[in-house]
Amino acid sequence: MDNDALPKWVTNGKKLSHWKLVQQLKLFYFRQSVKKGKYIYRQKIEEYKKDMVSIYKEILTKQLSNTQMDYLASLENPKKINYYLKQMMSAALWEIAHSKKSYDAISKMLDNDNEKVKEFFQLIKKALGMTHLHITINETNKHIVWYRNEIVKALETSEDRVRYILDEIKKMCEYDSVLSVIQNCTHVNTLPKRDRKKIHKEKQKFYKMKKNTIKYMKILKASKEAIEEIEQKEYRNDEKYGWVNYEKTLAHLKETLYEELTLICGTGKKRAGTIVKILEFI
Repeated sequence: MDNDALPKWVTNGKKLSHWKLVQQLKLFYFRQSVKKGKYIYRQKIEEYKKDMVSIYKEILTKQLSNTQMDYLASLENPKKINYYLKQMMSAALWEIAHSKKSYDAISKMLDNDNEKVKEFFQLIKKALGMTHLHITINETNKHIVWYRNEIVKALETSEDRVRYILDEIKKMCEYDSVLSVIQNCTHVNTLPKRDRKKIHKEKQKFYKMKKNTIKYMKILKASKEAIEEIEQKEYRNDEKYGWVNYEKTLAHLKETLYEELTLICGTGKKRAGTIVKILEFI
């Protein structure tokens, strides 16, 4: 050991042994503090950062699907273009703040401390402008009335139509989650409905073209490798890639809201299943 690195008071072997013991104790207590979550290793921060960037990239890619971009390109009115862009970005931010992948990544970062995770998600929502309780009245009943009115207004429906679902919502956290998804994901209405006949026709057309291509390649004496490559081609169903229609997007939003209710709000699975049905009224 370099003597220049030692304190000046370490002048003999006994004091050196004492100094080493002190350093070992300091290292022990530091490691204990790390285990308790008081400190975090820098390399782990980089790991978490990469995880979350990857999640957000995936979310944004799905949100900005080709179908949605094609629809955007078809618009001519500047106001409609501006409105739709805002809707798409709001939905992407909502997904980042509510998806289970985000929840899992943040839980890992916070050592699965549920209270810290809930607090962290509240901060994310606040930063993204998704905190909806603007009233300062402390009475719970008035909070509930405000939320129910906002939900009904966002759905553009009557309270009678959704009352059986609203009655299942008990906590402020649940109200906030439901209102958030409705207000930030209304763009689902702009997506096309699933057309089974069209998908079936496109699939038939693809396999007919594939069959003919292989037939002509054989006539032209194409290489075996080239023919095998065509033979391995399968019909790509775009429904597997991103949110390309109303039905698939709605199912995804239901799943995400369900996870939000059960993971963050502590809602029972059966009640959460009833609550997510409110999205069918979007």
